[in-house]
Formats: sequence, structure tokens, C-alpha cells
Amino acid sequence: MGFSGYIARLSAKSAALEVLPSQGCCHWCACAGLLRLSTATPVDPDTPNITPGIGLKLLRDGVPSANVVAMPGLDGQADFNILTRNYSNHLEMPVSWAVQLVAAKFVQASYCPLMVGLADMAAFEEDGTEIKDWSAPFELIFVPNPEISAFPKQPYSGDDFLAYAELGIDEGSVLFEVYARASPISVIDVHLGSIKSVRVLRE
Repeated sequence: MGFSGYIARLSAKSAALEVLPSQGCCHWCACAGLLRLSTATPVDPDTPNITPGIGLKLLRDGVPSANVVAMPGLDGQADFNILTRNYSNHLEMPVSWAVQLVAAKFVQASYCPLMVGLADMAAFEEDGTEIKDWSAPFELIFVPNPEISAFPKQPYSGDDFLAYAELGIDEGSVLFEVYARASPISVIDVHLGSIKSVRVLRE
């Protein structure tokens, strides 16, 4: 996902949880990891348009990390405060015809090109222990912390994207609250935990 990127070393503090019995059980491991805040396309201050996204990597012992990407949407947004909209691993079909063509191309490899699965994220504990009877939520929703005012609403350049992130997001900040949606028809989103920065990095 990267035209320009800002990386925060983070701790995602939470615990295993049970959703309502009618919705099954979701597992969410408590671990440390990395969060990349980036843009899917070059920042365009003239249109204006910015297409933000996040990549979350949760570290586990002895097994590959748990990874997920999420975005507010593929069409981008005119509001350059990229922490005003919720992020999800399930995206709606884009409105832009050009982006629709890209999504159609991905159908050659997957019938669900706008969805990122969560099975692997739920299959192992932080210490690498395999979970035999795991159950993953249908969708993760990342709700930005409204108190973080790092990014202005008005257009800015790709270089400014990094500067705003570095100067405006402090160590120890809660970046996102994470919610799970158990199924496509769920009416209750379950709070899984918070993503909190413990160290900020630039790349």
C-alpha cells in the first residue's frame, strides 16, 4: 500500500472474547506489532483526493505474524484528515470506473477481491500455540481516535503526510478502537480492544 508511509510500533491490548452465543465466538490475541499508515495512491492535493489505508502486523512466537489491511474505501476522500472515517477489512464496490476496472481484474484471482480474511489471525495465540477450534469475526472495524488532530482537513503534499504524522502522533497515543462484526447480518459490533502506539518510527 505505499506511496508514503508512517510506521508506529504498537501494542494491541485486548483479550480473547466471546460474542453473543447466537453469533458464535471470536478470538483476538493480545500482542505487540507494527501499524503502517499509508496511502494507496499518490496524494493529490489538486483534485483533491487522498486514499488512506493501514497495514496491521501482530507478532507471534514461532509462527508467521498475523496481518490485515484496512481502508475507509477505494475511491479516496477529499477530506485530508485521514482519521475521520472508520477503516475496515471489507470494502464497498468503488464508484470510480477506473478503480472498478482494477477491482474487476482482481476477480481473476478471488471472488471476494474487496475482502481480507481473518482466519489466520484467529488461528494462533501470541505465543504461537495453535487454536484448534478457532472462530474469526466476519469483519474488523478500526475507529480512529477523534482526539488525534495530526492531519488537517485541507489538502497537503505527500511529504507533509509524513511530517504531520511524525509531529502530531505522540508515543502512547490510542490510535484506533477495534470492533468485530461476527457476521454480515450482525447488528451489534463487539469492542475487541485498542491500538496504542508505544514508539513512533518513520520510513
